[in-house]
Amino acid sequence: MNCRWKEPMTGLLLCLMLSGCSRISHTAGMAVETRPDAAPALPEVPLSFPAGENDPYEQVVQFYQAEDDSVTAAQKQMYAYRNQYALYDMNGDGVLELFVKLGYSEADYQYTVWTLDESGAPVQTGGNFSGAHTALYGAEGTAGVFTNSCHMGSQSVRQYTLSADGIFSETVVYAETLTDEEVSLCGFYALSAEEGYFVLEEQPIGHYVYAESAHQAAETGVPTLTQYQAQLEALRTAVG
Repeated sequence: MNCRWKEPMTGLLLCLMLSGCSRISHTAGMAVETRPDAAPALPEVPLSFPAGENDPYEQVVQFYQAEDDSVTAAQKQMYAYRNQYALYDMNGDGVLELFVKLGYSEADYQYTVWTLDESGAPVQTGGNFSGAHTALYGAEGTAGVFTNSCHMGSQSVRQYTLSADGIFSETVVYAETLTDEEVSLCGFYALSAEEGYFVLEEQPIGHYVYAESAHQAAETGVPTLTQYQAQLEALRTAVG
């Protein structure tokens, strides 16, 4: 039984599933699991902004940059602060959605998703979701974005879609719970190089550029879902 493969804990790595071919990988989590009592309060984010002249998300980004500027370097390090973004057209209509991940710890991290209304003004989609131990993924020719979340033996892949009439939906694509022994021996299920799928590269809000985020290709040479599940089942059978 070859069940000792582990995903190296290198930060943003891939996951995905489609047509019965799930893919999930481990994302290394921050050490801070609960929100420190002394952490500053997170801002209340408006639901909409006027459109910018050169960039429709200009005022949205200015709001998050002002929040970022209000946090000292010492606070950012102390509280594992994150204020980062990605841009991606999640429904193929030619509009780049803006994903902002904000928080002072894994307990805080939350993605807020922005799109443009009929007038071209930025509005929240209402589809905010957790960013704890999570990274974003896209897929060529497939609607929506995917998240990979993996922590403390639990892992899941979720797909988020935005309909033409603005309905934001979530679908659980893959979920598994592992024992400590299974994590130790098998690691977490990770992506083999699935054609068309990629990590959306997230950048600090201070580095914002109005252009689709870079795509990071998958690692190669990792077990397929079928191989991983066979290894996991063999381990479970062996230990009774």
